[in-house]
Amino acid sequence: MTLEATVVGAGLAGSLTAVALARSGIATSVYEAYLDPAGTTGGFINLTANGLGALHSVGCLEQTQAKGIVVNRLCLWSGEGRLLGRASRSGRPAGRAMNLTIMRGDLVAVLREEAAKAGATISTTSSTTVPGCSTRP
Repeated sequence: MTLEATVVGAGLAGSLTAVALARSGIATSVYEAYLDPAGTTGGFINLTANGLGALHSVGCLEQTQAKGIVVNRLCLWSGEGRLLGRASRSGRPAGRAMNLTIMRGDLVAVLREEAAKAGATISTTSSTTVPGCSTRP
């Protein structure tokens, strides 16, 4: 018996879910309304240990690190320009970064590409209808 999964939306969560499902051997179909669901929207995001661990667990950490910027120290500033504090982020488990800053669109692109490589089928159209799902009246 082949397991099948449908993922609606190919943003960060949907694409990461599709990678995990497809790499687990589950036939995965992804439905997304936009050709480029992230684009340059959302600017940069900062990934810390838990997010990087999730990417590592599905085999996407190296590809993500190649597109991002490793942050070894965080400095927090007030709106008036006063330094509030510093945090070292250099303790790396197994050589992994503890903090990574990346454009949201770049992260989505990496995850979508890895989902497709893993065998997930990604359908994009502005009028996406998911098979087996009814629409509201």
